[in-house]
Order: sequence, then C-alpha cells, then structure tokens
Amino acid sequence: MESLRKCGLGGLVPQRGDSSLVAPGHPVVARIVAWISPASVFTGPAFLLVAALFSVNLTLCSFHRLTTQLALPRAERRHGPDLLHVGLIVLIVGAAWSARSATENRYTLAEGEKASLPGGEILTLRVFSFERYPDGRPKSWSSRIDLDSKGARRISDFDLRVNRPIRFGGYALYQTGYDETPVVALRGSGLDLPETLLQGSRLTGELGSIVFMAPDPDAEPGTRRFVFLADAEGGRKVVRGGHRRSGR
Repeated sequence: MESLRKCGLGGLVPQRGDSSLVAPGHPVVARIVAWISPASVFTGPAFLLVAALFSVNLTLCSFHRLTTQLALPRAERRHGPDLLHVGLIVLIVGAAWSARSATENRYTLAEGEKASLPGGEILTLRVFSFERYPDGRPKSWSSRIDLDSKGARRISDFDLRVNRPIRFGGYALYQTGYDETPVVALRGSGLDLPETLLQGSRLTGELGSIVFMAPDPDAEPGTRRFVFLADAEGGRKVVRGGHRRSGR
C-alpha cells in the first residue's frame, strides 16, 4: 500500500520539477517532504527503498516456491507462477540497470540550430513541421534532422517523430514535444533592423524601444495582428499592429 500511495503522489505532483514548491515551511516537515522527493517520486530514496524491499521479498518468495515445486512429482508441478515471478525479477533488474547506466538530455532547437550531443556528435534541426486538425487541435509534429559525427555526415534528413526515434552510437533520439514561439518578421528600407523579433524580445533604437508581447487575441479572422509595448520619451503604451492576409 505504501508503494501505491507513492505512485499516486507521483501522478499528482509534476515530476522533474522543484520539490520546494510543495514543501511546507516547517523545517522538520520540509526535510521529510524533501526525503520523499514528490517532484521525483520514482527516482527518490523513499520509492527506491520500497521497490528494493519488494524486490527482495519477491525473490525470496519465488525461490521458496520454486524449491517447493521441484520437490513434488513431475506431474504435480505448476511452474506458471514461477515463470511470472522470474519475469518480474528480470524486469526489475533491467530497469535498475538502465536507471544506473542511462543518461538523459533534453534539447530545444529552432530551425537551423545545432546541438552538441554527449558523444561529440552534432545534431542539426533542418525543418520542423506542425499540423493541426480543422478545429485547431495539434495533429502531429516532426523534425527533419541531420547528424554529423567526426566531421562527416552520418544521417541526413531523417524524419524524427514522436513514435519514430533514431538510434546512433548507443544513443536514442526522441521527439518529445514542441514549443510555439511567435516570431515577427521585420522589414524596413535603409533601417538597421534584425530579420526577426521573437516573442518577449526588445528592439531598441534612437527614439526608444519596443517589445514584442504576443499575437493579438482580439484580431479579426483573416488578419495577423500583434501586441507591442513601446517605450519612448512620451511614456509607455501598448501598440497593436500587423497586416491583412491576401492571396496572389
């Protein structure tokens, strides 16, 4: 039951977060909560202790039952539960081995960006594709990637998807999610402007500065409008701007 309660806690508290967010202010209680590790239940010491006790109990019970069955006449032996228990033990040992030996890294890349993998390989995101259903819900997303190793192209234009990983040099690369960051393309004649402005970025000039806040939630259908925060000598104000789509 203790193991079930801890598993339930791991389902309620976001994992890989900050345990201090759920720790009470009292120092003794805070130390107990930190030991339970609610933000990393399945790798915390409390859960691992319960899992270790369960594994020892399962091993001893399986050994006792197997020796009891072997003492019976062959026609009376029933080894179905023994095979199930051995399978569980192998699963636990394999999970423990993977947890001790495996490492996990996360990379967030925009199109054209590169990341250096632990083995020295260079991962390049060429194109990110994102599709939606007609009602706007996410349908699928994928990344077309290149992988270079020791100065040579090893994998070119691989279509990396959520359920289609790629394995190379002992590593497995997975597409786990995506982030949507609105980008405004800037155009100006004779002005020294960057090509793009990411959401939250600031553009500073002689007359002041402007921050790209977000797409305009009140924009009319068929338009692309954005909300900016402008700072100038006259003060600070919110500015909305954009352009209307047109076909040609």
